[in-house]
Order: sequence, then structure tokens, then C-alpha cells
Amino acid sequence: MMSAERTVEEKPAKGVIKYMRNKNFILARVVGVALAFTIAVCGCGGGGGGGAGGGGLQADTTPPTLQNPSVNPSSVGPTGGSVTIKVTATDNVAVQSVSAVITGYNPATQATGSTTVNMTKGTGNMWSGQHTVPPMLTVPPGVADANGEVTYTVVITATDTSNNKSTANTSFKVTGLPPGGPKP
Repeated sequence: MMSAERTVEEKPAKGVIKYMRNKNFILARVVGVALAFTIAVCGCGGGGGGGAGGGGLQADTTPPTLQNPSVNPSSVGPTGGSVTIKVTATDNVAVQSVSAVITGYNPATQATGSTTVNMTKGTGNMWSGQHTVPPMLTVPPGVADANGEVTYTVVITATDTSNNKSTANTSFKVTGLPPGGPKP
């Protein structure tokens, strides 16, 4: 009887062990497939993501390129007028926006100030914007230089879709003022 009990006890134990080995094997295969899938999708090739051998996407760190910034006309008379600001803006991905900050004498406040012009994309990679230069008939002494000119600086900034920025500078003048400003 003893040996019969042993046989009965061993068979279920062997069956359980075999069953568990099967389940562990299946579990190991499922985990292995899931890990392989995760590596393939995430691109985690041991390189920390990105770069050679690392897979994944690289961040765009290249700023836009600005060429041929201009203001037309490059000068206006003391009665003011409209100027057009233009620039060619390109990027390795896409240019999101271009703006121009114009800094110079503001007759309304009788102080130096800045105004921003949001530029719009035209044909190809050309961006442009309009600015109205106010009349300078009441410019105080010392605002105009010795040639009777007031210079405005224009800083054009292009921003790409990854928020990389680059700038280009140009300028325009208000001419025809008495040298050193009008006399009182």
C-alpha cells in the first residue's frame, strides 16, 4: 500500500510541475514578445533614445534662416508714410511666424518706443508687413541727427514650429527734418 500511495502522490506532483513549466514557458514567451514590441515601437535601442543606434525622434534644434531683410521705401519725409518690411524666411521643418519690432522716436509720446508688426507669408518663403510712420512735424530739438534724419531700427524675428528663433536687422529713416530737430 505504501508504494501505491507513493505512485498516486508522485503523479499529481509531476503533472503539476509539468503544468507549471508550460505556464511559465508561455508567460515567458508573452513577456518576451511584449518587450520586443515595446523596443520596436519606442525605439529604445540602448542609446537613450534619439541619435545613432538609439532610434526615436530627434528634437528640431535648427533655427529658421532669414535672408534679405528690407524696408521699402528706405526713407520717408517728415509728413510720414507707409513702409513695407520684407524678409525671406526658411526652416528645415516649417516657419510658424515672423514679426518685426520697430524702435525709434514716437511723436505721440515724444519718446523712444517700439511697435510690433506681425508679418504674413506671401509667395514662396517671402514674409511681409506694413508699418505707418507718423508725421514728425513737432519733433523736439535733438531728436534728428546732424543730417536732419531720424533712424528707426527694425528687428525681424522668425520662429519655427519647435519655437527656435532667429533675427535679422534692418532700418529706415525719416528725412528732411532740420538738422538737430526743428528750431523752436
